[in-house]
Amino acid sequence: MKGLKRFIALSLAFSIFIMPFMVSADGAVETEDMAPIKGPEEETIIPDYIKYQGKIMDIKEKEASFSIWVTDDESDPYSGMVFYITEDTILLKDSTRDFISKDDLEIGMDVSGFYSKDTIMLMTAPPQLGVDVLVVRDSEEAVSVHVSKFNDELISTDNLLKIFPKEDTVIINRYGERIEEEYIKGRDLIVFYTIANLSLPAQTAPGKIIVMEEAEIRVFDGVFIKDKKVKLNNPIYKAETVMLPLRQIAEALGYEVKWDNETKSVELIKGREQFSLTIGSLDYYYKGRVLKLDTAPELKDSRTFAPSAFFEKVLGLDVRVMEDGVISIKE
Repeated sequence: MKGLKRFIALSLAFSIFIMPFMVSADGAVETEDMAPIKGPEEETIIPDYIKYQGKIMDIKEKEASFSIWVTDDESDPYSGMVFYITEDTILLKDSTRDFISKDDLEIGMDVSGFYSKDTIMLMTAPPQLGVDVLVVRDSEEAVSVHVSKFNDELISTDNLLKIFPKEDTVIINRYGERIEEEYIKGRDLIVFYTIANLSLPAQTAPGKIIVMEEAEIRVFDGVFIKDKKVKLNNPIYKAETVMLPLRQIAEALGYEVKWDNETKSVELIKGREQFSLTIGSLDYYYKGRVLKLDTAPELKDSRTFAPSAFFEKVLGLDVRVMEDGVISIKE
């Protein structure tokens, strides 16, 4: 009797074990009575810089712009990306880990482009955008390049790399000037390394670190207003959105600009048109009407900056990012 009970118990256990693996006659798993089991959801970390690798298939140089078409699919003319190389672009070779110029770029070169997650992108086919860092990959040895902001513990924002600079680690800025290790914390870095421990984050003693300029100003210091290029005294900068220096652009468009220091508000007047806005407020006023935008104007270095949406939706201007990455403003 005891043996029979043991046999029944084993049979039940075996039936429970094989039940999830039972299939119907056509081989499909029976799922009618099965509820999906969800694993723990992981927070998606967006890296500070997006990386794109490919081969240079075309180079175009105009009077005011220099661009390269980079793709990982040579058969598709609409694939890849068009990178605009500007004075702010850092150009490097991984074989020497040294700076190069745009004149050193050639069709057929393998490159890695790194651009800020906040970069303005012209959604053409292929997309067109400015690139922050471009590395020519011509090294015979395996050289890794990581571009990111590193915190005080020298861990990258995407949590993929932790660096341990050694005495022989070269640390410089984009102009080749030596930088002390204490000044790399909390900064955007270009890190060259060859070997890393298999951990999360990976850990390495880098061969070279290039400290990028500490600036949120990463767009343009010039803009076309009514087809005339205007050199801005206060550059455009980009945080969550493109912010434009209000006074200089408004005056170029013929507005009288009045600042009220007590209320921290600005008034724009042209003929019968009258607009007003207040620092830190999402409310914009036009002829007594309130228009609410997603971004408030900001005061930076005693200058007022307004989001591009203000010029478009409130002033009714045509604001566009042109093919060469320049912002054009027209009435």
